[in-house]
Amino acid sequence: MATLSNLALSSGPLAPTFDSAVTSYTAAVSNATSSITVTPTVTDGTATVTVNGTTVSSGSASGAISLRVGSNTITTVVTAADGTTTQSYTLTVTRAASTV
Repeated sequence: MATLSNLALSSGPLAPTFDSAVTSYTAAVSNATSSITVTPTVTDGTATVTVNGTTVSSGSASGAISLRVGSNTITTVVTAADGTTTQSYTLTVTRAASTV
């Protein structure tokens, strides 16, 4: 099974609320937030997961992902134990512009 049971961010809530059947999410963060981590949890413990192409252990935070002002796309891909079945989850994080 190539799905997530949860997807959490270090800053900002997901919209809509996480549901394994929904594959596209958004989040908004303040300008002070220059990076974010993503914590994906796989449904099936034999599946593997990557965040922006880097392997992450299920239930563990990714490395810090730098955010530029404006829209930032983060892609999480779950690969089932068969090595061929995949599911992608796309997160668009919008970092606010500076108010100075």
